[in-house]
Amino acid sequence: NSSMLYPNPNMGTEVRLELAGLGDENHEVMIQIYDINGQLIQNEGFGHVGNSVSRLIHFSKNLATGMYMVHVVVDGERFATERLIVM
Repeated sequence: NSSMLYPNPNMGTEVRLELAGLGDENHEVMIQIYDINGQLIQNEGFGHVGNSVSRLIHFSKNLATGMYMVHVVVDGERFATERLIVM
């Protein structure tokens, strides 16, 4: 399994998420963005078919400068956690 966010560091408007190693079947993918205090600031879910994902995540509001944790949940299980730096 692999995951990547880019660009990272980031301007706080959108980020591209790349996932690989999901398996070829149907998946339910959840993207959860938390601030440094552990507060959920965005939760986005989508269906996906196939082994890899490339998706542009638009932030519902521009993120302030700082560090964020992006949790990726696939089919109800934690797939990856990435640190996102906003400049």
